[in-house]
Amino acid sequence: MVTAGLDPNSVRIFIRSNDELNAFVAGGQNLFINTGLLVRADNANEVIGVLAHEIGHIAGGHISRTMESMETAGTNSLVAGILGLAVGLAAGRADVGGALAAAGQDAAARGFLKYSRNQESSADAAGMRYLEANGLSAVGMYQLMQKLEGQELLPSSRQNEYVRSHPLSRDRMLSIEGFLQRSKYTNAPLPEGWELKFQRIKAKIIGFTESRSRTYREYPESDTSLPARYARAIADYRRNDLAKALPAFDALIAEMPDDPYFHELKGQALLEHSRIGEAVVPLRTASRLAPEAGPIRALLAQALVESNDPALLPEAVENLKAIVALEPRNGAAWRLLAISHARLGDDGASRLASAELAMVQGDKQAAKLHADAASNIYKNGSVGWLRAQDIKNAVEQN
Repeated sequence: MVTAGLDPNSVRIFIRSNDELNAFVAGGQNLFINTGLLVRADNANEVIGVLAHEIGHIAGGHISRTMESMETAGTNSLVAGILGLAVGLAAGRADVGGALAAAGQDAAARGFLKYSRNQESSADAAGMRYLEANGLSAVGMYQLMQKLEGQELLPSSRQNEYVRSHPLSRDRMLSIEGFLQRSKYTNAPLPEGWELKFQRIKAKIIGFTESRSRTYREYPESDTSLPARYARAIADYRRNDLAKALPAFDALIAEMPDDPYFHELKGQALLEHSRIGEAVVPLRTASRLAPEAGPIRALLAQALVESNDPALLPEAVENLKAIVALEPRNGAAWRLLAISHARLGDDGASRLASAELAMVQGDKQAAKLHADAASNIYKNGSVGWLRAQDIKNAVEQN
């Protein structure tokens, strides 16, 4: 992104639960990747090629032009809806985030998130420049187009979503072929570990979103690779077979003890099967290994609160405060924070958290009710009192 002149902190990447092979940008610098793309990609290079191409759209200003047409068509709700429905994929939360769009918004996306052939060629050229500047191969970009070649000859109802929103052409294919012939990095391997990370993400999505039988077909027991064992362990736990899943988790942890996501997955499985006391230990370990991973801290906080051990509540509050500082619209965290403060006897903080939760839920009446109650608890001019006034003012402004 730096190569493209973009601030990495300003570009948000969402994984969208959708079976179609597609990726697109919308609402400024928001890049959406369908799970269908991640599952159907054969290697990390193909995904990297798509990301480079989409970054080319952002850097080329194509999105602002697309947004202008969307505004005239009255489809701003599409972007607002997609962003407002950002949720964590069940696929593990910390290394795979998610955005889920409703069916009506999907229809709007198909109708308006389209680029012209000129924009596609421009994004290709920019993406190839970015890859070259970073010593990465553009072969994945070409491989993906090969998969989709011939789609434009089909009726639109049978075309892949990517082709409908990103028109292909033989000229684009020839341009990439020519670039690959000139590039110094066409056959360059990816940095160590990148391919494994991608295959793990793919396995995780399949394990969480497909049936156990489908997962086992994709990753038969004869496949002893780490991603395959990962996918099968997830599929087993989702089918409530912890007797088989837990030893698989422990084996993965023994192999990579400093990987937070294996500890997280074990804790998540135990938590979801009401083995809460057992879940705390692996989730604490995962949080220690990945302190910036908000979803892991959220799972840990949930386990700490649901343990019903008053001694664990201060630790839960500490984690929940860190989460809402980074994700102020995280309703689940605000709810747990309200519960934790109430159990600790801090009624003012509990009321404030409840007001924040109501704001996230769009319940202005409840937000004002809790903020008024907090105002009566805190001393005038105190930090808590001032926050209560902020919430009441926000309610009135909205």
